[in-house]
Amino acid sequence: MADALETLYKVLTREQTTGYAGSSVLGSFEEFMSGWCDKVLAGNDAQPVRKVLEDMKSASEEYHTVSAESRERKIAEIGRMLLSLRDILQQLPETVGTPVPEQERSEPDAHKDKGMAYKHERRFPEAIAEFEQALEENPDDHFALTHLAHIYLQQGNLDESSHIIDRALKANPGNPFAHSVRGEILFKEGNMEEAASVFEEILNLKPDDKYAHSKLGVIYRMQGKAEQAISVLERGLEIDPDDPSLHHALGDVYARSGKDEEAIGEYQKAVELDPEDDYAFREIGRAHV
Repeated sequence: MADALETLYKVLTREQTTGYAGSSVLGSFEEFMSGWCDKVLAGNDAQPVRKVLEDMKSASEEYHTVSAESRERKIAEIGRMLLSLRDILQQLPETVGTPVPEQERSEPDAHKDKGMAYKHERRFPEAIAEFEQALEENPDDHFALTHLAHIYLQQGNLDESSHIIDRALKANPGNPFAHSVRGEILFKEGNMEEAASVFEEILNLKPDDKYAHSKLGVIYRMQGKAEQAISVLERGLEIDPDDPSLHHALGDVYARSGKDEEAIGEYQKAVELDPEDDYAFREIGRAHV
């Protein structure tokens, strides 16, 4: 358990040192937290421990869609819960706080845990090595495949990322995160038509995925489909009116359509929700000129 707590502490520390920028636009911090909590939950029957873990999991939700200020509050809240969890575990019998006996813990799971920790520290070579070792045991492990592809995407190796994400989607066609990686690859390659199709499919799988709404709005704008862009972004804002990325994207659509007043209104909302959005500040100035 000590190792698991130390891993989470390192991830939280990294978020603080990077200004709560998140490890990716695809929300992998949330996925890490969800997986971390689930694994610890699987080996703990003590109700106080389970309560804290469920609260930590809830606190991490929507991390990648909120403002930097809100992320800071979430990290602080999770940090306080981590301290509470440590104190609770110290007061429990030693056997209760042990997630999984070492002899019952699979080697691939251990490699995936290490891979996720390295990934969030942006130690990509070490993370790649761990995920590859997990895949030696199970070549169809969609979790390891998806995160390995995501690492190569962040490194700009689109060919390798594409090859691996195809394997991940074959192993688990219903994984929204894997589809997001595929969509990002296509977007970076400039293939807007196929990228749009991927993010549309994500919304079929997960209709409340705000990132997919935002990305699809950007793609539609770049394709010159202003009405479709406005429609999908407004649907995203119905899910969460306080998502700055959606207001930002909607402001871009209005600005490119010559609707300066509406654009300024959306940029101002984006800045109110995320004061660090320098781009929105600049666009407000340009619209006033």
